[in-house]
Amino acid sequence: MRKITLAFVSVFILQTAAYSQSKGYIALNIGPSVPVNDFKSSDPNNTNAGYAKTGFNLDVSAGYKLGKYLGLSGMIRHTAHNIELQTIETSLQNNYYQIGWQATQQAGWDIMNYMVGGYGSFPVGKSSTTFDVRAMIGVLSATSPAYTITGTSGSAIAWAKQNSASSSAISNLIGCGFRFDAGKRTCVLLSLDYIVSEPEFKNVVLSYSFQGNETTTFKEKINTWNFGFGIGI
Repeated sequence: MRKITLAFVSVFILQTAAYSQSKGYIALNIGPSVPVNDFKSSDPNNTNAGYAKTGFNLDVSAGYKLGKYLGLSGMIRHTAHNIELQTIETSLQNNYYQIGWQATQQAGWDIMNYMVGGYGSFPVGKSSTTFDVRAMIGVLSATSPAYTITGTSGSAIAWAKQNSASSSAISNLIGCGFRFDAGKRTCVLLSLDYIVSEPEFKNVVLSYSFQGNETTTFKEKINTWNFGFGIGI
């Protein structure tokens, strides 16, 4: 569904080449997503740790002026983060050194944001470059990571696995950037924004080789700084 959504919007962009930049823009953007706070933490002693590594964003964004400087904005964004499991291995090895440990990722963080809000576009001097700011609210849909921890001692092997789960929550964004004219119908965008959300993942399945399954529930504060480079019309 996410691939279909992004593909549809991308085709829509290509078919709207007559869109007037003086009234706004439609753009395709890509760039790194940097996790912060608990979402970045890989401390095994932090029960709120998200273990997220720096990931990437791919989004379609748009802005439309309602006046000289202010208008409305919208965005659909896909974000993906692999997870850092080395600290779990190290902690287990330090505490249970007689056992060989391995932590393996099956799936990382997979996140979709659907957002709307307001934006302002202000000219930089007498050039065609603008400084844009935006504040948005929307819905974040996230899938949590899946990973397996395996312990080996001689011929004995045991493992524990956390399975993926899905959840949605309200998300908020503030951001800014520059938009440069690159032709009559083309512009280049450089952007920076901060997103925060806190989805709750319910009935996450934990599987064990030695005792079957159980479920757990947890919240994750998803906080990221996102950098973007985009081409728009």
